[in-house]
Amino acid sequence: IFGFFVAQWTNFSPALILISCFLLLVFSLLPRTVRCLSFLLILSVNYALWRDLQTKNTLDQYENEVVTLQGFATSFPDQRIETNRVYVKITKIITPKYEIPNTPSKLLLITPPDQILHYGLQVQFTGKITRPRNFKDFNYQKYLDRFGVSHIMRNPENLEILSGKRGTWVLQKAEKIRNTLEQNLEQNLSSPHSTIA
Repeated sequence: IFGFFVAQWTNFSPALILISCFLLLVFSLLPRTVRCLSFLLILSVNYALWRDLQTKNTLDQYENEVVTLQGFATSFPDQRIETNRVYVKITKIITPKYEIPNTPSKLLLITPPDQILHYGLQVQFTGKITRPRNFKDFNYQKYLDRFGVSHIMRNPENLEILSGKRGTWVLQKAEKIRNTLEQNLEQNLSSPHSTIA
C-alpha cells in the first residue's frame, strides 16, 4: 500500500525491494530505542532529499523555450472534449547543444483529443515549456504542485511513442480494467447518461 503513495517519486526495482527487506531484518534485531532513533534519522534524511529534489527543477531554466523531452506517462489519461491531459515524468531533456539525463521533473502534457497517452508509455516530444497560469478564484500552480508538477506543455510537436513501458504493473492492469468499464458503460447507457458516468 505504501508503494502507491510513493510511486510518483521513485521507480521500484528488485534491488530496492531486496535492500528494503534487508534493512527491515537489521532493524528488527536492534533494541527498541535504537530502532526509533534510526527510523527518525532515516525519515528526516529522506525528507531532506525529497525537498532538495523538489526545489531543483531542471525545467525552470528552459521555461518559455522550445525543447525536446523524453519521459513516461505517470497518470491515466484525462480525456476531455477538446484535449487530453497526462502527467509525464521527464527522463531526458534534449537541446541542440547537449542532452541532460535523469531529470527529476514532471510536467502536464496537454495533447489534442486524437492523441491518447496511456499510463507507462515512454514518449519523446518537442514543444514550449510554460508555467501554469492561475485563475481568478483558483490557484492552479498550487494545485499542480501537489502532484509534483511545475510546468505545462500544450500541443507538442513530433509526439513519438518510444518502445517499452514503465511504471508499476498494478497500475497498468488498473487502467485496463478502467478502460473496459468505461467501454461497457458507453455501450449500455444511453447518450446523456454515459457521458456523466
